[in-house]
Order: sequence, then structure tokens, then C-alpha cells
Amino acid sequence: MSFDAGPAHRERIESLLRRLAISAIADNVIVLPTLHSIAQLRTIWAPSLLPYKAQESRQHLAERLMKDAERLAPDKIHDITTRLLAEGLRGPADRAIAETRRRSAKKAHGD
Repeated sequence: MSFDAGPAHRERIESLLRRLAISAIADNVIVLPTLHSIAQLRTIWAPSLLPYKAQESRQHLAERLMKDAERLAPDKIHDITTRLLAEGLRGPADRAIAETRRRSAKKAHGD
């Protein structure tokens, strides 16, 4: 969608999507309840989670997460932004499904 627009318009759209992703991640306390769960999103583009401090705000950590993606994976930033936005917009049902799958996988391996 944004690639059909001119460069200035595309830049505005991408900036808006990044801000929306940051807000969605910071505000989603159901699926991303802890700073650790936000920091783990970094494993989408890097081998380790994003370092954080216990007193750091969710908003600040989400902003640093996006800056980290821009720095480490600039060629994939469009896909990463889309993925982070989707993660932030996930709802409680998504978390319940993921937990059920996780528990089922452990039982299957323990048989």
C-alpha cells in the first residue's frame, strides 16, 4: 500500500505505522504483560532479547525496540513494523490459544 505513494507520502505512512506499533505494544498489557515480554519481541530480528531496566516505562521500551529494529535490520523494517503492529494488536483470545498450544506441545513431548 505505502509503496505506491511518493517518497514523502510513503515516509509519513511508515512513520505513522511505526508510532502505531509502538503504542499498540506499550498498551497491550494482556498479551504483553511484562517488560520482558516486550523485550522478547526483539528475537524477531536479533538472537537475543532487548536489554531493559525494571523501572523503564513500557512506552520507552517499545520505542527503543523500534529503534533497535531500524538500526539492526533496516532492510526489513517494513516487515518488522507490520509484525510488531500485529503483535501489539493481538487480543486475549490469541494469548489463550498460544498458551494452550504451548501446554499441548509439552504434554506431547513428555509422553
